[in-house]
Amino acid sequence: MKGIYHWVGFRQIGLPYEEATREDGNSKWGLWRLTALAVDGISAFSNLPLRLWGMLGAVIAGLSLIYGISRIVRYFIHGVDVPGYESIIVAVLFLGGVQLLSLGVLGGYIGRIFNEVKGRPLYIVRRTYGLGEPE
Repeated sequence: MKGIYHWVGFRQIGLPYEEATREDGNSKWGLWRLTALAVDGISAFSNLPLRLWGMLGAVIAGLSLIYGISRIVRYFIHGVDVPGYESIIVAVLFLGGVQLLSLGVLGGYIGRIFNEVKGRPLYIVRRTYGLGEPE
């Protein structure tokens, strides 16, 4: 509900209160359920996790290219350490980065589709009563 109230733009203020101790029993909300609730809250109102995976994929692919270039330069300077090792590592890292980048791009599209399917209006106009209202 906090995300919906924030999205709609209701004015919010903090109210101080003292939390009472539980009279009887224990909470049924353990760490796993609270974590699942937090993940639902983050994923329902933000496409940020999808964009982060895309950025992570781009970073991994870029770093693997830099690593591959450095290994090629080292080969010409010092020779081969272990034949085939660097090429396999660079290929796996690069393809893993490209896959994450692709997932980020697809996730961005799916996130936009998800926002459109929600059917929320682009903006909300607050009514001010008493000023120019038709009678």
